[in-house]
Amino acid sequence: MKVALATIEANLWNVAERGLYEDLVAQDRIGAHVLESDPALADLILFVDLHQQPHDPELKGLRSHPLVRRFPDRVRVMDIRDRPHWTFPGVYVSWTRGRRGSRGVEGGCYPRLLTATQASDVPPELLYSFSGALTHPVREQLMRLQHPRAVLRDTSDQSPFAAQGAIAASQERYRSLLARSRFVLCPRGHGPSTFRLFETLSAGRVPVIISDAWLAPRGVDWSTCSVRIEEREVEKIPQLLEGLEPAWSDLAESARRVWADHFAPDVRWHRIVDAVSRTSGRLPVPWLQHEVLRRRALAILRR
Repeated sequence: MKVALATIEANLWNVAERGLYEDLVAQDRIGAHVLESDPALADLILFVDLHQQPHDPELKGLRSHPLVRRFPDRVRVMDIRDRPHWTFPGVYVSWTRGRRGSRGVEGGCYPRLLTATQASDVPPELLYSFSGALTHPVREQLMRLQHPRAVLRDTSDQSPFAAQGAIAASQERYRSLLARSRFVLCPRGHGPSTFRLFETLSAGRVPVIISDAWLAPRGVDWSTCSVRIEEREVEKIPQLLEGLEPAWSDLAESARRVWADHFAPDVRWHRIVDAVSRTSGRLPVPWLQHEVLRRRALAILRR
């Protein structure tokens, strides 16, 4: 598959986002999908900066982009916004499961995690942990749980614009907490998905997914590497995880394999392209349908 990377705008941060995907291509160990610099020769055109358009919430810049006008059937998106709305077929990391208009939508992993983690061979002494801001009511419920082998940290007062040293120290505390934990609570935040889930897999620990609406990436047997709990049953978490503790080792080993096979940096590009290539190119947006028909009519007239 030949893929052309595209951005809605050409500002410094948009170019940097494109560079992130180029780095993933450079790390890719499978080699089935390559970059194509000429969009006219590409099988797919992947827009990767939808989350960088807060000034354009309706993404009019995307809909009017020259590449969209010229090749609407080839356009796909990688949308990592917490509350996305449908624009084109593609990967929507925080899409709501069962939502109307889900045709052409695949779940997926973020192209970059907030905190780099790695598996630890240190035996974890905690049953479970959570560290995060209270960005959703379900997270507030988690903070009321009690267990002698649990650590719950509210990081709502930590600013993403803090000094680099403070951010590095916070990330190190988070990595240490993951290493100490058998199970890691991964509740939804602003959106159904969370970076924490994938960071937990990377750390070789077992994510406890608490997000009724989350659309999981396909191709993974999540029952072998994670625990899923309904949001209304948060209070049952301590008892449930105690019962699952004998199976923790097998779950953790599976979590490591799932990370390596599906989400690690050296396979992430391959999985992203696989997912977007599965989506339908049919365009339900009326003006895009008219654009496709207009171009086909012009092509016929030129023959």
